[in-house]
Amino acid sequence: MSDYQRLRQQLAAIAVSAKVGDLESQPTPQVEATLERLRADKDMLFKLPNINKLRREFAALGLTTLLAELAERDVTARQACLMFRHTWLRCLDDEFKVRSPVLRTFVPEQQDRFVEEFQSADRAHHVASVRRVRRRVAVAVRQARDDYPEETKLLRKEASKSRRHLPLRKLVEQASHVLLALRPCWAMSPLVVSQTLPATKLFDLVIFDEASQIKPPDAITSIMRGDRLVVAGDEKQLPPSSWFDRQFSGDTEDDDEEHTIDLRDYQSILTSLRSVIPNSRRLRWHYRSQDERLIAFSNAEIYDRDLVTFPGARQESPVRLEVVDGVASPGQDGLPAEEVRRVIELVLEHAQQRPEESLGVITLGTKHRDRVDKEIKEALRDRRDLDGFFTADAGPNQRFFVKNIETVQGDERDAIILSIGVARKTNGMIARTGFGPLNQEGGKQRLNVAVTRAKRRMTVVSSFPSTALAPSEKVNGTELLRRFLEMSERVVDPSDVGRITNAELNGFESDIEQRLTAQGVKVYPQWGISGYRIDFALAHPDIDGKMVLAVEADGERYHKTESVRDRDRLRQEHLERLGWRFHRVWSSAWFSDPETEIQKILAAWRAAIVESTPGSNHRVQLPAVVSARFDEGSLGQLKQPTKSVVGHGVHRGLRPNVPIGLLIDDYTDQQLIGLCVWLIDDRLALDREERMTQAMGELGFKRRGRKIVERLARAVEIAQHLADTEED
Repeated sequence: MSDYQRLRQQLAAIAVSAKVGDLESQPTPQVEATLERLRADKDMLFKLPNINKLRREFAALGLTTLLAELAERDVTARQACLMFRHTWLRCLDDEFKVRSPVLRTFVPEQQDRFVEEFQSADRAHHVASVRRVRRRVAVAVRQARDDYPEETKLLRKEASKSRRHLPLRKLVEQASHVLLALRPCWAMSPLVVSQTLPATKLFDLVIFDEASQIKPPDAITSIMRGDRLVVAGDEKQLPPSSWFDRQFSGDTEDDDEEHTIDLRDYQSILTSLRSVIPNSRRLRWHYRSQDERLIAFSNAEIYDRDLVTFPGARQESPVRLEVVDGVASPGQDGLPAEEVRRVIELVLEHAQQRPEESLGVITLGTKHRDRVDKEIKEALRDRRDLDGFFTADAGPNQRFFVKNIETVQGDERDAIILSIGVARKTNGMIARTGFGPLNQEGGKQRLNVAVTRAKRRMTVVSSFPSTALAPSEKVNGTELLRRFLEMSERVVDPSDVGRITNAELNGFESDIEQRLTAQGVKVYPQWGISGYRIDFALAHPDIDGKMVLAVEADGERYHKTESVRDRDRLRQEHLERLGWRFHRVWSSAWFSDPETEIQKILAAWRAAIVESTPGSNHRVQLPAVVSARFDEGSLGQLKQPTKSVVGHGVHRGLRPNVPIGLLIDDYTDQQLIGLCVWLIDDRLALDREERMTQAMGELGFKRRGRKIVERLARAVEIAQHLADTEED
């Protein structure tokens, strides 16, 4: 009996420890099977004390329910860790919300409204700043005209003439204060500055643009005419050369840039002043290209990937290479006739199919340029229907041009055709010596200029593929051209461009991608090829290769952006200018209610599809560009001062009770000053003479007497001082 009791006690102990139920009441075969299974797992016996200890600790932490769920699901160790981590993070999220009012009260619609209010206020601030500057200019004009009445008379006299005007140099010498107040900003080339302005300090600030092309001797005469200096330029673009000197001097005989043009780099004012000007700033945002693949080559090869570029909204590459069978023909100066023919075809095709887009043709040399230009003019004789596209009356940024590589810096067009103009020899070989400027110093800069002029698309026409040139260890302009041709050849598969493949996403991003994919949306994560990429590009379901919606989350890149203006307005506005529709996902809202947020994305996607579908009546609402007209001071105003008041919408309060028709001595100073204060309340920046004319009209005076002029001039001066003091 004692053995039986001991067996019962042992079975009870095993049942309690292993939690296998009441063994004593179970059939003997089942008990034997249970004991055999426990014996096979004998190692667990030694782990039970620690397991029981951990169970008590988990119970103390309130995780009994989690343990029960893990056991019920019979999960693996990794799954258990992931479930625990998920539960832990969820608890932390709840804890943070309890402790942080910002997280606890976060409402995505409210955050969207805050962003929209900031965008609106920032645009309004920009417009107000412009108006404030214009107002200060207008006030400065009024003050200058009051302080220098003789200069004002001279300018009015010159403005009334129809011919025989004073030379600008003399006019500036005799009326510099009023003239520079009327027109405080002057745009001139350094050579024109020397020819038209007196040799004295006239300006507060002198700014050089495209400074890499300006020689120091040409810049000195401009620098001496100002107090401060800003030099803007790009050392990676064209340096000064003798090309323009030869053109202006008329020395163009035997102009074969392959042999005779002096292409040595001259030191520019940009490089000369680098060690002198202490404060320099790199402008990194690139705005010209509407697809970053147009600037990708230069960004990688020239700028060390330092430029901030923006993805386009299409998979199709904007860079295209056309290789023609270009062999030098006898009597063609070594120029490929087939290449010229193809360029003409592309030009006419563009004018017919895309007349709303501007176009430019760039060649490496002047002979090739002249040949292309001549052939285009001959082709247009039979295409009078295209005269409107090639008219010289188009704006400066819309005119069609054919230019060689030396003269194209500063130009930009919607579409560019780059014609290499180097023919293969009869044996099929290409001589590296045939690339003229690209083989000289500054060749890399010249190519950089040529391949970065397009805003929308670029077509490269060549008589040979990149493989016709052997790679070279010497990285000059010709080697960069070979690499550019190679890059243009490779951009053929839309699935290989415009995005990063196998991009590593964090959990937040992966959840967005998986949920969108589950809804049948074609999603491209990390769309782009530069440092700035769109988190998710959503494609049009019926138009291959067209992206319609940019979805961005407030992730690490968003929070690392230094400027609120950059992250919440400028980036979005620029993407919208490139054809994107934009939608922001707030992480706090996503973690709280991902289903609601995914429906918002889908709604934005569907709206973007409707807006971007051809024939749709919907249009993208871009921020309005507000312009203000500067009408407070001009030569026309000087010519007829009384009309400057009539032309404006005058807004004043009630006219003071000052009678009309009395003698000047019958008016008190208080009445005259009050009347002038009322006149000045229109906030027009009129000078003293114009205000006196207004006051005389209000009082009924027809002629100017000495006493009338004295008293009204004094009243205007006091009233203007009161207005300026109140405005400050």
